[in-house]
Amino acid sequence: MEIKVERKGKCYTLGLPERKRTVKQALQASIDKWTVIAALGNSGMIEHSNDRVSCGLCQKFNTAYGCTGCPVAKKTGKDFCEDTPYEKWVNEKSRANALKELNFLKSLKV
Repeated sequence: MEIKVERKGKCYTLGLPERKRTVKQALQASIDKWTVIAALGNSGMIEHSNDRVSCGLCQKFNTAYGCTGCPVAKKTGKDFCEDTPYEKWVNEKSRANALKELNFLKSLKV
């Protein structure tokens, strides 16, 4: 599945990874997603940008029981992106908050 968005004549495509992908590939998919969100700011261009369907890491690790193995959960010690910049972005969809989430993801070591 892919998400395609267009803004000012530019088209962005976000591929959604499957559980088979490596941790590094899943993280890169999440970084790619947040790169687009940060570039487009608060345009509302991705309807599902705040759900696990469009997150590479969530596609690989998120279950009803938690996020075992996810680099985000390993760093924070919590499931479902608690205590990350993502929570701030959910409450206020701004470019600044998207950049914080992007930088957080880039800081993860896999």
